[in-house]
Amino acid sequence: MKQLNFISLLVIILSILILSGKGLKPHAGTDKDLLNKSVPVKSSKVSDSKSESTKPGVSSQKDKIYENIKISASVEPDIVPVNGRFTLKITLITTWESSGFTATKILPPKLSWARNISSYSRTNYSTSKGKIVFINQQTFKYKAGNIEGEFTIPPIPATVKDPNTDKSYTVTTNPLPIKIVKSSKSIQKPPDPYTRKPSRLPNICLYIIIILILLIVVIVLLIILKVSKRRGVSTVTTKQPLNDKGYYLLQLDELFKKIPEDDDERFTDEVDELIKKWISFTFNVETEDYSTKEIILKLESSEAESELIESLSKFFDIVDKVKYANQDLDTTEREDFYQLARNIINMGS
Repeated sequence: MKQLNFISLLVIILSILILSGKGLKPHAGTDKDLLNKSVPVKSSKVSDSKSESTKPGVSSQKDKIYENIKISASVEPDIVPVNGRFTLKITLITTWESSGFTATKILPPKLSWARNISSYSRTNYSTSKGKIVFINQQTFKYKAGNIEGEFTIPPIPATVKDPNTDKSYTVTTNPLPIKIVKSSKSIQKPPDPYTRKPSRLPNICLYIIIILILLIVVIVLLIILKVSKRRGVSTVTTKQPLNDKGYYLLQLDELFKKIPEDDDERFTDEVDELIKKWISFTFNVETEDYSTKEIILKLESSEAESELIESLSKFFDIVDKVKYANQDLDTTEREDFYQLARNIINMGS
């Protein structure tokens, strides 16, 4: 009866969660879709600092000429997975009455957390209201490093010389924030307000189907319990699963029983392999292709206790003597070796 009450209570709770809309959520797309879709771009503004330049030959930004110089920058995407790629675009627009001006080349900023892999430049000229409009577009592609965190692309300067006054003017972009995450699963795109909300009708049909399935499962369980009660058959209980320590002890006991006493080399080799697997599992220490001395050094730098390290040193010493010195184990030594391995496993947390 207790089992029936528990099942009935579970069905009621699931039904309430489903009908309240908390049981299921509409599909929001895969992680791969989120990575491939564009991420909102944060653009910089033209630097309009009012401070006087201390460099000779460079005029103050108070000059009205700055109205003819515009610079902007953007990064896309601004959330990048580790070792992912992003694009930095810089646009410099200047307007003059003469075409004899010059502009410094915009160089890709050096970033300690990303590497510049390619650069592309495009220059256009046009006329507007009797003036020449110069448009310089720079595109830099970067590959992010393997460090997660929030970073900033520093301001990028550009210097333009007025062909009429021969004065130099410097403008800079605003710093651009960018975030590097562990994987594309960590990238979450904000919901699109223009996306049409899914109809609730298919969800209601799905809820009804799930409730019917749950009811059928309950009815089947009731029939099975009723039939087993009539036949006097008790409910079959499964074996309680072994914990990790119990698994290795069981494997050790099987090796001790199945390997003949006169085959010492095979017995010590297989027990040695089992103990190394236990070390890898328990202490997260790589043992494959490592010598016993290297394994002991790794354990000493971990949280392993000194008593365990001392027992392992003794254990590996016996294995090496049998394997390389061709020493044999008598019945008592074989039993002691087996008990030593059990003690090592029992000492693990």
